[in-house]
Amino acid sequence: MAQFFAGSLAELNTAIASANASGDAVNTITLTSSFALTGAPTILNPQGGTALVIDGDGFTIDGQNAHRIFFANSGDITIQNVTLANGLAEGGDGGDGSSAGGGGMGAGGALFVNSGADVTISNVAFAENGATGGDGGRGALVTGGGGGGGMGGDGGDAPHLFFDPGNDDAITFGIFGGGGGGGGLEADGGGGGMRSGGDGDDGAAGIAAGEASGGAGDSGGHTGTGGTGGIDGGGGGGGGGGEDAVGSGGGGGGGGIGGTTATSQQGAAGGDFGGGGGGGGEIIDLGETGGDGGFGGGGGGTGAIIGIGPGSDGGFGGGGGGAAPVIGGDTGDGGFGGGGGGLGVTGSDPEDHVGGGGGGGAGFGGAIFVREGGQLTVGAGSVTGGGVSGGAGNIAADTALTGSDGIAAGSGLFLQGSGALAFNPGAGETTTISDAIADETGVVDAGYTPPAGYTPGAWSLSMDGAGTLILSGDNIYTGPTTVAAGLLQVDGSIAGSATTVGSGGTLGGNGTTGAVSVEAGGTLAAGASAGILTTGDLAFSAGGLMTAELGGTTAGAGGYDRVVVNGTVALPGAVLTVALIDDFDPQFGDSFTIIANDGTDAVAGTFAGLAEGAQFVADGRAFAITYKGGDGNDVELTAIQAVIIGTPNADLVNTTNTVFGQLPATEGGDIIKGKAGKDKLSGAGGDDDIYGNRGKDKLFGNEGADNLSGGNAKDKLNGGKDDDILDGGKNKDKLTGGNGDDAFAFTTKLSNKNVDKITDFGKGDDVIQLDHTIFKKIGDGGELKAKFFAYNKAKDKNDHIIYSVKSGEISYDKNGSKAGGETLFAKVDKGTILDHDDFFVI
Repeated sequence: MAQFFAGSLAELNTAIASANASGDAVNTITLTSSFALTGAPTILNPQGGTALVIDGDGFTIDGQNAHRIFFANSGDITIQNVTLANGLAEGGDGGDGSSAGGGGMGAGGALFVNSGADVTISNVAFAENGATGGDGGRGALVTGGGGGGGMGGDGGDAPHLFFDPGNDDAITFGIFGGGGGGGGLEADGGGGGMRSGGDGDDGAAGIAAGEASGGAGDSGGHTGTGGTGGIDGGGGGGGGGGEDAVGSGGGGGGGGIGGTTATSQQGAAGGDFGGGGGGGGEIIDLGETGGDGGFGGGGGGTGAIIGIGPGSDGGFGGGGGGAAPVIGGDTGDGGFGGGGGGLGVTGSDPEDHVGGGGGGGAGFGGAIFVREGGQLTVGAGSVTGGGVSGGAGNIAADTALTGSDGIAAGSGLFLQGSGALAFNPGAGETTTISDAIADETGVVDAGYTPPAGYTPGAWSLSMDGAGTLILSGDNIYTGPTTVAAGLLQVDGSIAGSATTVGSGGTLGGNGTTGAVSVEAGGTLAAGASAGILTTGDLAFSAGGLMTAELGGTTAGAGGYDRVVVNGTVALPGAVLTVALIDDFDPQFGDSFTIIANDGTDAVAGTFAGLAEGAQFVADGRAFAITYKGGDGNDVELTAIQAVIIGTPNADLVNTTNTVFGQLPATEGGDIIKGKAGKDKLSGAGGDDDIYGNRGKDKLFGNEGADNLSGGNAKDKLNGGKDDDILDGGKNKDKLTGGNGDDAFAFTTKLSNKNVDKITDFGKGDDVIQLDHTIFKKIGDGGELKAKFFAYNKAKDKNDHIIYSVKSGEISYDKNGSKAGGETLFAKVDKGTILDHDDFFVI
């Protein structure tokens, strides 16, 4: 493995060139500091099956809003642990000419992935990057077509005409300049040569090492020499023509990687990322059309002043060239996203003959552009703050006949053609894409009309990692979305994509999706916590999961989960899980529309085990479900009180066991009623009412302010936590209040067979409640008055509640000090101190 280090642009370029040429299996470039770009870095182009790794080590590369940061041309490339900020991919402007060249495409402000590259990014933050289409050239009083802008370099200008004052005969002067060369990748095309055999300018050198150069310009009709094409860059300008009508100027060379050479007055076609050359200057159309743009390049302008020569077409994203001035042909079409060229203008004087302006180039992929055939895998990281704008179509002189503007799409990522985009954040990692992802079909669906005969492509998206992917932009990619693992949180829109949630994957968020299919083992969970997710058709396979979190009574953040479905709903055998969050305590009768189904179509199927009207316990609370809620076709939950009725047999009721066909105990306020058997009835966390009725029962309130009533037999009542009411009923019962301020109630007719034992009076601020209809001599409500209470025995006619500290026995004496009226009804532990204020009349 070869290791290289870089702390500046110069060091980075040296390292990239060395790594590209290295024969080692893996070549790693590690940054040693943050730095800003003063030019475009060398293209990433590892050869011979080698792999290139760029490790930022936490540093930042700043494009200064002037330069694209990385162009991945081919090979296996990994970029990791770096911030790529303020990169700018700016399409080249079309050259001025008798008809102007179209602008080039701006694509991938921080990263361009070419068709031969397989790129993985991990822990990369893309911040404030942009892509801007180049402007179309200006139709002007010149002879020779303007070169098309490249994907960075400007198209070359054709030379200007100079008319002899007072002489309108342009043919006499015969000033026919060469066409401008097409722009390349970060390299300008050469200008056309001027009159009388003037030489065309050389095209500028590009940055794509090891590829073909921009093409050279043609030599022109007489002695002018066409400019040499730049290495991997701009096309050479065409040579100037002679001094007569047959001495046409030479066509401009095509720009870009592999741009062709002009061999006549016709401008040459651009190569990859290059604009077409402008046509050579001529008074009458003899075939002096411009060359078509290559991928990302604008079309060249035609060179003739009079004729039907059309402007040339832009390549993908490139603007079209303008039409000839006099008579005029068709304008050049923009490539996908590029604006078409403008019409020319005919005047009464030769100097008023002006060709059409060029169309603007497209701006695609503010942060990242992926060309069809390229592959991109995205790990943890973020894409934020990106922007895109199309180039402006330019004018024909000062008229209103302009070329069309280029369009813009994909402030985050633009995916060209067709392909598959993969996200793979690891467990505990998050990838956040705040900017929009776009593909060609999404652009068309948004209202753009593509060039005639062009079939737009679409990209799929897959979430394959165990971490979290957050999509919060207004995305317009249209291929299918697959959640194979981890969480896809849609907080923006993926409305143009159908989503499949596979086993182990989860779809959530507060945004909008297209149709959603949840397979067995997959989960739909709206929101990030509680939230609202809007879908198209919603279909579950048997075993698919839906989670509904309830944290309030209003759908959305701070409330509960809702899925809004614009389409059909199918739930055959799906599994519903309900969870309470944020300490929410639903009240009986609270309702929750967890699926809001549009229209009037009925919900197909039901959740597993939950037929229409079924009652169930979830997270300790009881609910009823209906599939006919809301306006008649919504899935709605209602919080209910669990009512559990025992059998004549010995029943066991708690949170895990219950009477057959009934709910178990819940965390709400349950009603649990035993019957004749020896029942063991336990509440859970709510304020329960538990009745033993007949049989020797054991009642346990557990948490909550419970009301326990034993019934007829010898029962054991245990209040548990909180403030409980325990009523033994008939027979000799054992009452244990537990923690809390408990009340021990005596509401049953007194007898010597009906004496309850209170085992822990005084553990809290406990009280003994006396029913005034049974204890008739002590008033009808409130704290027991002191005059009715006595220790050991009645001493006067008002002493009715008699307590013995020594024995712990509590009696009621209906006769006071008179004999024959005392009845024992309760016992506490011996030595317990009681007074009149420990009793309360009810």
